[in-house]
Amino acid sequence: MNTSRSTSTHIDTIIIGGGIAGLTAAAFLAKAGRQVHLFERAEQLGGRGRTNEKEGVLFNIGAHALYKNFYAHTIFQELGLACKGGVVDPAGTLGYIDGELHMLPSGLFSLLTTSLLKGTQRWELLRTLASVGMLTPESYEDISYQDWLEQRLHSTRTRQIFEAFGRISTYGNAPALQSASAVLKPLQCANTHSVIYLDGGWQTLIHDLTDVVTKAGAVLHTKSSISQVELQQGQVHIHKADGQQLTCEQVILAVPPRAAHRMLGAHSPLTPWMETIQPIKAACLDVALKELPNPERTSCLGLDEPYYYSVHTKYAQLAEEGHVIHLAKYLPPEEKTGSKEELESFLELLQPGWREHLITSQFLPGMTVAQDFAKAESGGLQGRVPVQFPDIKGLYFAGDWVGTQGQLADASAASAKLAATSILA
Repeated sequence: MNTSRSTSTHIDTIIIGGGIAGLTAAAFLAKAGRQVHLFERAEQLGGRGRTNEKEGVLFNIGAHALYKNFYAHTIFQELGLACKGGVVDPAGTLGYIDGELHMLPSGLFSLLTTSLLKGTQRWELLRTLASVGMLTPESYEDISYQDWLEQRLHSTRTRQIFEAFGRISTYGNAPALQSASAVLKPLQCANTHSVIYLDGGWQTLIHDLTDVVTKAGAVLHTKSSISQVELQQGQVHIHKADGQQLTCEQVILAVPPRAAHRMLGAHSPLTPWMETIQPIKAACLDVALKELPNPERTSCLGLDEPYYYSVHTKYAQLAEEGHVIHLAKYLPPEEKTGSKEELESFLELLQPGWREHLITSQFLPGMTVAQDFAKAESGGLQGRVPVQFPDIKGLYFAGDWVGTQGQLADASAASAKLAATSILA
């Protein structure tokens, strides 16, 4: 787009934000024939879906997984994306508690034989897991996950297992605040939908999505910051940081909530959410090893500590040689960063002597996993920011903090599709 700083250019739809949500919305709109321009302030598209390459190894920005046949996967398939990768087998996952490792139950045999549980605890876990599949999660929007657990589980050990399931399902570590519904839905999904680790990392998804968008005719602008969004007399006025002004019929804000609120200024409809928004954060250590000192240990969840460990190259192509391990500590709201040494010690427990086999690594002390989480006091997923406010024409939102469907990438894709289809309606 070659325009001077003082020129005002009119476009059908402008999308601000080039992560999964922005690119997904752009794909649907451009394929439907809309004139679409997308603006991303960073040099690269993809947001947290980017993948870093170091010494022949592909590191996602922390651990990423895709629920097969759930919101995001279904939407990506609708757009023609392959989403190639390996389906994760939960069998053999370890549970870490009281400084010891135990087999985490993944079936009836492991439930009956694991040293993790005593007799009554086994049946309590089995009974509760079976009941989760028959629940209607929407009935528990305004109940915290902690309250839900305490009402159903008498054993501390069994509650700890379910708390770990909740962390891996939502990446959140705030059971006293999280809506039970927001945790139960992905727990149901985990029982009925497989999890995929993507070959080539999530950057392959971003690359394929970008290819769909550009082939459909959308124009992508990187290193382009937007300073203000104004809604006047049925039109949207976009002010770029370089002084250029654009007008459009609709704008989709696919950026973090505080950035969207700031762009909209005094008339932002997001004001009621600004005091309650809390990002989900995690400390992430990603390691590539030439060899695994203990090749049998490929997956582990902390039960009394909020840890995650998984050898992703067991299922996905991420390295020319060697093995890629993702570790994380799910941070509670009061903690903003985690310790690299703490995660290295956890890795030493699982893979003794791992430093002797090190190829390369990356550490993210306080990665934002999601921009917000569904809280019981706000009505769970129903209390999140809507994709569109009925009384505001031309303004739409998309992201992992928007809409009533899914969480993480599922929420990003679902809200993006809803924003696009609402514009096309």
